[in-house]
Amino acid sequence: MSRLNHIASITNPMSAAAGQSAFDFLGAAEVAIIAFFVVLAIVLLARYRQASESVSAASELNHDLWRALEDRLKKQDERILDLMGKVELIEARVTSERPQTQLAALHDATASQPPPTPRPAPEPKIPAPFAIDLDATEKTALKFLEGGAVPTTDITKKLGRSREHTARLMKALYDRGLVERDESAKPFVYRLTEAGKRLLE
Repeated sequence: MSRLNHIASITNPMSAAAGQSAFDFLGAAEVAIIAFFVVLAIVLLARYRQASESVSAASELNHDLWRALEDRLKKQDERILDLMGKVELIEARVTSERPQTQLAALHDATASQPPPTPRPAPEPKIPAPFAIDLDATEKTALKFLEGGAVPTTDITKKLGRSREHTARLMKALYDRGLVERDESAKPFVYRLTEAGKRLLE
């Protein structure tokens, strides 16, 4: 009996020490796992902040690029309008100078000939309203001018067409004597002629 007690007294401290070391190992493992997750959370939070800063910087850059593009488009529109005004002015000058050049050439050619017998000048023919076919866009443009003089930009907005289309349309109406234009204004300002007013009656 005393021998059994002696063996038990020897094995009890060993088992107690083994239990204590196992407990210490489990505690250290828990601390290590918790520390790992804390570090992981800190790293993920730092990366999230970096990503959100990158996204906000990219959106600001996109906004700046969009604003710069809009500014350039506005400048290009102004240049196009200015060029269209210059082209219309040049066309008007060329068409007004051409008859004078032809008259000068005719005068030089007929200077040596005897003067012709004078004839009464024919009265200018104003086209009858029923003789002019207008499409819907031309009618809309003429009706828009009933209120008075209107610049080309307003006509373009009213018709909902491009600037080039409106310029061609107004030139055609001008050539047919239905509208007159103020070439001193840029862009040109159009108003109805008497023939245009009669056409709308």
